[in-house]
Parts: sequence; structure tokens; C-alpha cells
Amino acid sequence: MFKSWRRVETPARAPRLTQQLARAFIARAVEQNDVLLATMVALGFHGLLRTGEPLSFRYKDIEFNRDCRVLCLHQSKTGLRTGAQEAVAIRDSLTLQLLETQVSLRHPYPGDPLWPRSAQSFREAFKQFCKWFQVDSLAFKPYSLRRGGATWLLQSGAPLESRDDTCER
Repeated sequence: MFKSWRRVETPARAPRLTQQLARAFIARAVEQNDVLLATMVALGFHGLLRTGEPLSFRYKDIEFNRDCRVLCLHQSKTGLRTGAQEAVAIRDSLTLQLLETQVSLRHPYPGDPLWPRSAQSFREAFKQFCKWFQVDSLAFKPYSLRRGGATWLLQSGAPLESRDDTCER
């Protein structure tokens, strides 16, 4: 029955968010003095993260290296399937600045969650950005950050493996 339903009903896929719109969301969050929200949007876009991944980060999952920040993905979908530990390297300068600002503002303990609010509050904030920029009719979802980031990377000429590469220590 499920197979039949899938043939008839097309899945509601999240459209990709453009880099310009992701940056506009980030700027709006900073304008509202919500560096944490800006950081989460930037991480989702530039880290090609699934919606739940940045929401589950703890500060101890972030490794601060010389050239980038490495984020350990403990419960990633692919990692659970393959039994491998996944990590993503963040090199985008704006994302790095936001992450460092967030750490310096909060002075967190290693076990503190990066996003101390609910997942629903992130979805609501994302929905409010879409309303603010009058793009709510385009049906963007938080997963649009991942799709948009991947598209932007490919259009920029980055190799497909770029999500999994590391940086020098």
C-alpha cells in the first residue's frame, strides 16, 4: 500500500535556499541581537547539516583549529547507518565569526547545548524569516539550508566530498 501511495503522492521536498537569502536571514538575526540564531542558520547552510544536527550540538562537539572549526556529528543519519563517526569542517569566514562570537558571549561549559531552545522554536524563527522577507509562499523549510548550501558549493566548484574533509590542526 505504501508503494502505491508513493507513486501517486509526490513527496514535499524542501526547495533550496539561495546564499543571498541565507545571508539575509543571518543579517536579520544579528540585527535582532540573536547571534545564536544567526549561527545556526550559517551552520546549517555552510555545514550542509540536516535540520536536527546543529540543534543537537554541544560545545564539546566543536573543535577549534587554526584554519577552521570541526563539528562532530554524533548521531548523524549516515553515521548511524554506516557505524562511522562523521564530522564536518566549517571554513566560511562569516560562520566562523558567528560561532566565535557566540562562544565569547555565552562562556559555555563543554556539555552545554549550542541551541538551548526547542527544535520547534528554531522552525518558528525560520518561518518568521520567510514571512519577513516575503518568501513564505516558496515553502522553504529549515532543510532548505542544507539543499541550498550543497547547491551553492557545487556551483562554486567545490568537490562533492567537501562536506567530509578536515582542516589542518
